[in-house]
Amino acid sequence: MISDSDRLWDRWAQSKEFRDQYVESQLRQSIPFQVQALLKAHQMTQAEVAKAGGIDQASVSRAADPDYGKLSLTSIARIANGFDVAFLGVFVPFSQLEVWINGLSSLVPAESFTKENSRRRRLAGDANGGLVSMEGSGTVFAALDGILLRVSQKA
Repeated sequence: MISDSDRLWDRWAQSKEFRDQYVESQLRQSIPFQVQALLKAHQMTQAEVAKAGGIDQASVSRAADPDYGKLSLTSIARIANGFDVAFLGVFVPFSQLEVWINGLSSLVPAESFTKENSRRRRLAGDANGGLVSMEGSGTVFAALDGILLRVSQKA
């Protein structure tokens, strides 16, 4: 049985025009999806995001509308500022697009820098400062929300 991913890959392989349209569609849909999720997660109104980001409320409304699709990078950056999060736009090969699409449903909306910074500072206040050294490896790790991050490696 062919998976949805395999079917999608086959469609991409058949037509450059399909690939182009697919990428544009994903971009037009993913940003509104994220804006809507962030509004809910941060318990903010469009007006509050607009004020915090130095943009008008109508721009935030358009960004949350999957039918609009003509956002400028400046608007996206200001909306990110309003939520106090970073926006990362990257060029990727189609294999990475496939991975991103498959994981989209499990994405958690980004928390604000203020909340993230507070959580990191609490972690640093732990008895070991949140740091764990791997026995004999010379590598130091920090645990952050269950994710192990390499902090340093001794030469």
